[in-house]
Amino acid sequence: MKSLKFSQHKEIKLALLQVNDRIKAELKRRFQSLQKVNEIFGFLSPKQLRTLDNKTLKENATTLKENATTLKENATTLANLYRDDLDKEEISVKIESFKCSVMGSDNLAGNE
Repeated sequence: MKSLKFSQHKEIKLALLQVNDRIKAELKRRFQSLQKVNEIFGFLSPKQLRTLDNKTLKENATTLKENATTLKENATTLANLYRDDLDKEEISVKIESFKCSVMGSDNLAGNE
């Protein structure tokens, strides 16, 4: 009877360890996916919009350079990734407009 309880305890422990391993692997995979999304779209965050100039943001939207420094570069990078869906010039203008909206809302809220 005692060995049966011990065996069941071992089985439960093994099952929990397997579940734990699966959860860790899935969290790691999801975190890596989120990092990739951040690499592509991170320049659209309010913090980046406040610090990057329009030329850098445009480059990020068009060509996605890892260390892009202008709005135009960011816009070009993004447009290159989604050629069938985005027009380089149009996305650049929209991102610049979005930046102005973010900056304007910060000014209204007193977060200059």
